[in-house]
Amino acid sequence: MHLILEFKYDKGTQTLIFANPNNEELFGVIWSKNGEEVITASKDKLFRIDLNTGDYQEVAHPHHSFYLREKFYNEEAILVSYRADDGVTFHPAKLDLQTLSLTPFTGQGERLACYAMALDKHDQIYFSNNKQVFRLDQDGKFAQVWRTDHHDIIGLAVDEQILNITLEQEAGYQLNQLNLQTARSEIRHIANEKGNMLINASHDSTQFLYLTEPKRTRTLVRLR
Repeated sequence: MHLILEFKYDKGTQTLIFANPNNEELFGVIWSKNGEEVITASKDKLFRIDLNTGDYQEVAHPHHSFYLREKFYNEEAILVSYRADDGVTFHPAKLDLQTLSLTPFTGQGERLACYAMALDKHDQIYFSNNKQVFRLDQDGKFAQVWRTDHHDIIGLAVDEQILNITLEQEAGYQLNQLNLQTARSEIRHIANEKGNMLINASHDSTQFLYLTEPKRTRTLVRLR
Protein backbone atom coordinates (compact mmCIF):
# COMPACT_ATOMS: atom_id res chain seq x y z
CA MET A 1 0.00 0.00 0.00
CA HIS A 2 1.28 3.49 -0.81
CA LEU A 3 0.66 5.66 2.23
CA ILE A 4 1.34 9.37 2.09
CA LEU A 5 0.21 9.94 5.66
CA GLU A 6 -0.32 7.78 8.69
CA PHE A 7 -2.65 8.90 11.44
CA LYS A 8 -3.34 7.88 15.00
CA TYR A 9 -7.04 7.98 15.89
CA ASP A 10 -8.08 8.53 19.51
CA LYS A 11 -11.60 9.30 20.74
CA GLY A 12 -12.70 10.68 17.39
CA THR A 13 -9.64 12.86 16.79
CA GLN A 14 -6.72 12.21 14.51
CA THR A 15 -3.06 13.09 14.86
CA LEU A 16 -0.42 12.95 12.16
CA ILE A 17 2.41 10.66 13.25
CA PHE A 18 4.29 10.03 9.99
CA ALA A 19 4.45 11.65 6.55
CA ASN A 20 5.78 9.10 4.07
CA PRO A 21 8.47 11.37 2.54
CA ASN A 22 8.95 9.55 -0.77
CA ASN A 23 5.52 7.91 -1.05
CA GLU A 24 7.12 4.50 -0.73
CA GLU A 25 5.08 1.31 -0.71
CA LEU A 26 4.69 0.24 2.92
CA PHE A 27 4.19 -3.29 4.18
CA GLY A 28 2.31 -3.25 7.45
CA VAL A 29 2.15 -1.03 10.54
CA ILE A 30 2.69 -2.30 14.09
CA TRP A 31 2.71 -0.78 17.57
CA SER A 32 5.26 -1.49 20.27
CA LYS A 33 3.76 -3.20 23.31
CA ASN A 34 4.27 -0.09 25.48
CA GLY A 35 2.36 2.03 22.94
CA GLU A 36 5.21 4.52 22.51
CA GLU A 37 6.45 3.52 19.06
CA VAL A 38 5.00 2.67 15.67
CA ILE A 39 7.05 0.72 13.11
CA THR A 40 6.37 0.40 9.40
CA ALA A 41 8.51 -0.90 6.54
CA SER A 42 9.20 -0.32 2.86
CA LYS A 43 10.93 -2.85 0.62
CA ASP A 44 14.37 -1.98 2.00
CA LYS A 45 13.86 0.17 5.12
CA LEU A 46 12.23 0.20 8.52
CA PHE A 47 10.67 3.41 9.80
CA ARG A 48 10.63 3.62 13.61
CA ILE A 49 8.33 6.42 14.72
CA ASP A 50 8.51 7.84 18.26
CA LEU A 51 4.99 8.85 19.28
CA ASN A 52 6.20 11.05 22.13
CA THR A 53 8.45 13.28 20.02
CA GLY A 54 7.09 12.78 16.51
CA ASP A 55 10.58 11.95 15.24
CA TYR A 56 11.32 8.86 13.18
CA GLN A 57 14.39 6.84 12.30
CA GLU A 58 15.08 5.20 8.94
CA VAL A 59 16.87 1.86 9.24
CA ALA A 60 18.03 0.14 6.05
CA HIS A 61 17.67 -3.65 5.98
CA PRO A 62 19.26 -6.12 3.51
CA HIS A 63 16.25 -8.39 2.94
CA HIS A 64 13.60 -8.69 0.29
CA SER A 65 10.33 -7.02 1.28
CA PHE A 66 8.35 -8.62 4.10
CA TYR A 67 5.08 -7.80 5.84
CA LEU A 68 5.08 -6.70 9.49
CA ARG A 69 2.71 -8.72 11.67
CA GLU A 70 3.31 -8.11 15.37
CA LYS A 71 5.93 -6.98 17.90
CA PHE A 72 7.29 -9.67 20.21
CA TYR A 73 6.50 -9.15 23.88
CA ASN A 74 9.74 -10.32 25.48
CA GLU A 75 12.46 -9.43 22.98
CA GLU A 76 13.37 -6.73 20.49
CA ALA A 77 12.00 -8.49 17.43
CA ILE A 78 9.08 -8.44 15.01
CA LEU A 79 7.00 -11.32 13.72
CA VAL A 80 6.92 -10.98 9.92
CA SER A 81 5.78 -12.91 6.87
CA TYR A 82 7.89 -13.02 3.75
CA ARG A 83 7.07 -14.21 0.25
CA ALA A 84 8.60 -17.46 -0.96
CA ASP A 85 10.33 -17.90 -4.31
CA ASP A 86 7.09 -19.12 -5.90
CA GLY A 87 5.61 -15.65 -5.39
CA VAL A 88 2.51 -17.03 -3.67
CA THR A 89 3.42 -18.77 -0.41
CA PHE A 90 4.24 -16.79 2.73
CA HIS A 91 6.51 -17.99 5.55
CA PRO A 92 6.64 -16.75 9.16
CA ALA A 93 9.96 -15.35 10.35
CA LYS A 94 11.49 -13.26 13.14
CA LEU A 95 13.23 -9.98 12.39
CA ASP A 96 15.74 -9.04 15.09
CA LEU A 97 15.56 -5.26 15.56
CA GLN A 98 19.11 -5.06 16.89
CA THR A 99 20.99 -7.17 14.33
CA LEU A 100 18.37 -6.93 11.51
CA SER A 101 18.81 -10.67 10.93
CA LEU A 102 15.79 -12.50 9.52
CA THR A 103 15.22 -16.02 10.87
CA PRO A 104 12.51 -18.22 9.32
CA PHE A 105 10.56 -20.49 11.62
CA THR A 106 10.67 -24.17 10.85
CA GLY A 107 8.64 -27.15 12.00
CA GLN A 108 10.12 -30.60 11.87
CA GLY A 109 12.94 -29.27 9.70
CA GLU A 110 10.77 -27.56 7.07
CA ARG A 111 9.83 -23.94 6.50
CA LEU A 112 6.26 -23.22 7.54
CA ALA A 113 3.69 -21.69 5.20
CA CYS A 114 1.08 -19.36 6.67
CA TYR A 115 -1.97 -17.22 5.94
CA ALA A 116 -2.42 -15.48 9.32
CA MET A 117 -0.23 -15.25 12.43
CA ALA A 118 -0.43 -14.11 16.06
CA LEU A 119 1.64 -14.04 19.26
CA ASP A 120 0.58 -14.67 22.84
CA LYS A 121 2.22 -12.96 25.82
CA HIS A 122 4.80 -15.74 26.05
CA ASP A 123 5.80 -15.11 22.41
CA GLN A 124 4.36 -18.44 21.37
CA ILE A 125 3.37 -18.33 17.71
CA TYR A 126 -0.01 -19.30 16.28
CA PHE A 127 -0.35 -19.52 12.52
CA SER A 128 -2.90 -20.79 10.04
CA ASN A 129 -3.36 -22.07 6.55
CA ASN A 130 -6.80 -21.48 5.08
CA LYS A 131 -8.53 -24.20 7.18
CA GLN A 132 -6.32 -25.03 10.19
CA VAL A 133 -4.64 -23.24 13.09
CA PHE A 134 -1.33 -24.46 14.54
CA ARG A 135 0.80 -23.56 17.55
CA LEU A 136 4.57 -23.50 17.18
CA ASP A 137 6.56 -24.45 20.29
CA GLN A 138 10.02 -23.15 21.15
CA ASP A 139 11.62 -26.47 20.21
CA GLY A 140 10.28 -26.29 16.65
CA LYS A 141 7.40 -28.70 17.11
CA PHE A 142 3.93 -27.66 16.06
CA ALA A 143 0.47 -29.00 16.77
CA GLN A 144 -2.98 -28.32 15.37
CA VAL A 145 -5.21 -26.47 17.83
CA TRP A 146 -8.27 -25.78 15.66
CA ARG A 147 -9.74 -26.48 12.24
CA THR A 148 -12.74 -25.67 10.07
CA ASP A 149 -14.29 -27.57 7.21
CA HIS A 150 -16.10 -24.69 5.58
CA HIS A 151 -14.91 -21.07 5.52
CA ASP A 152 -11.43 -19.65 4.97
CA ILE A 153 -9.45 -18.27 7.92
CA ILE A 154 -8.46 -14.63 7.32
CA GLY A 155 -7.25 -13.49 10.76
CA LEU A 156 -5.82 -14.57 14.12
CA ALA A 157 -5.29 -12.71 17.41
CA VAL A 158 -4.56 -13.79 20.99
CA ASP A 159 -6.08 -11.98 23.96
CA GLU A 160 -4.93 -13.50 27.27
CA GLN A 161 -6.12 -17.15 26.95
CA ILE A 162 -8.54 -16.54 24.09
CA LEU A 163 -7.54 -17.21 20.49
CA ASN A 164 -9.74 -15.18 18.14
CA ILE A 165 -10.12 -16.78 14.71
CA THR A 166 -11.85 -14.78 11.98
CA LEU A 167 -13.42 -16.56 9.02
CA GLU A 168 -14.85 -15.08 5.86
CA GLN A 169 -18.47 -15.77 4.93
CA GLU A 170 -20.68 -14.64 2.07
CA ALA A 171 -22.90 -12.46 4.29
CA GLY A 172 -20.19 -11.21 6.64
CA TYR A 173 -17.65 -12.74 8.99
CA GLN A 174 -17.62 -15.44 11.65
CA LEU A 175 -15.53 -15.02 14.79
CA ASN A 176 -14.56 -18.16 16.70
CA GLN A 177 -13.22 -17.50 20.20
CA LEU A 178 -11.22 -20.51 21.39
CA ASN A 179 -10.28 -20.82 25.07
CA LEU A 180 -6.72 -22.17 24.98
CA GLN A 181 -7.00 -23.67 28.48
CA THR A 182 -10.33 -25.47 28.15
CA ALA A 183 -10.40 -25.93 24.33
CA ARG A 184 -14.01 -24.69 24.36
CA SER A 185 -15.06 -22.24 21.64
CA GLU A 186 -17.82 -19.72 21.11
CA ILE A 187 -19.06 -18.38 17.78
CA ARG A 188 -20.01 -14.79 16.99
CA HIS A 189 -21.30 -13.52 13.68
CA ILE A 190 -20.17 -10.11 12.45
CA ALA A 191 -22.72 -8.59 10.08
CA ASN A 192 -21.45 -6.67 7.08
CA GLU A 193 -24.44 -5.24 5.24
CA LYS A 194 -22.33 -2.72 3.31
CA GLY A 195 -20.05 -5.39 1.90
CA ASN A 196 -16.85 -3.78 3.18
CA MET A 197 -13.63 -5.75 3.54
CA LEU A 198 -12.56 -6.57 7.12
CA ILE A 199 -8.81 -5.97 7.27
CA ASN A 200 -8.02 -5.90 10.99
CA ALA A 201 -9.44 -6.25 14.50
CA SER A 202 -8.36 -5.44 18.03
CA HIS A 203 -6.85 -8.31 20.01
CA ASP A 204 -10.04 -8.77 22.04
CA SER A 205 -12.16 -8.49 18.86
CA THR A 206 -14.31 -5.66 20.17
CA GLN A 207 -13.28 -3.18 17.45
CA PHE A 208 -12.98 -3.82 13.72
CA LEU A 209 -11.30 -2.00 10.85
CA TYR A 210 -12.90 -2.19 7.41
CA LEU A 211 -11.72 -1.16 3.96
CA THR A 212 -14.50 0.61 2.07
CA GLU A 213 -14.96 0.87 -1.67
CA PRO A 214 -13.20 3.99 -3.02
CA LYS A 215 -15.34 6.75 -4.48
CA ARG A 216 -14.50 7.43 -8.10
CA THR A 217 -15.52 10.29 -10.37
CA ARG A 218 -15.62 9.61 -14.09
CA THR A 219 -15.93 12.08 -16.96
CA LEU A 220 -16.91 11.08 -20.49
CA VAL A 221 -15.36 13.21 -23.22
CA ARG A 222 -15.35 13.13 -27.00
CA LEU A 223 -12.04 13.44 -28.82
CA ARG A 224 -11.89 15.39 -32.08
